[in-house]
Amino acid sequence: QQIFSALLESVSKDCAILFLNVEEEISPLNTQKNFLSLQRGGHIPTLKLSQVEQGAEKSLRFENLHRLRQDKPLKSAEGEGDFYLIEATTTSNGLQKLFEIIKNRLPKRFKFDAIKDIQVICPLIGGDIGALTLNYKMQQDLNPVEGPVIERFGTRYRIADKIILLENDFNKGVMAGEIGFIKKIEPEAKSVSISFD
Repeated sequence: QQIFSALLESVSKDCAILFLNVEEEISPLNTQKNFLSLQRGGHIPTLKLSQVEQGAEKSLRFENLHRLRQDKPLKSAEGEGDFYLIEATTTSNGLQKLFEIIKNRLPKRFKFDAIKDIQVICPLIGGDIGALTLNYKMQQDLNPVEGPVIERFGTRYRIADKIILLENDFNKGVMAGEIGFIKKIEPEAKSVSISFD
């Protein structure tokens, strides 16, 4: 709220602001709530884009976004594409396929680094395929380095682990959603040095 207010106050009267809002996405800074209050209050003129523009019609990812909104089944690319549905029969089968994609298929096809270039999005925290389990299994598989560790809230962190910030830290100049890597761990001091590029 304070950031949004400061933005509006800093703009001179001879300037204009164009707000773009994607209804299906949730802003990490929660600015969507501020935008919607302005929009619904009739304070700003709004225009809703609902048609696929030229070029975007070839994107299955874009098309499936609309299919989700319309409660229609999703499509999967055959051959090359930007959206794939991969079915799994069991939890262990799903994990096996996920790790095959992360470790081999994506790095081989797109020259991605399995740790630096790939981000797994998971809607669950707990459970056999929740974020906690996936983080642990990926750490064991992708970053099995020996060396100092530090434990926080039941999670053991290692050097070279990838970190995603969940809250803004204005003092350090890093925002929620930024990704960094652990560079140094001092167990006795209970401190961790993280590099955010």
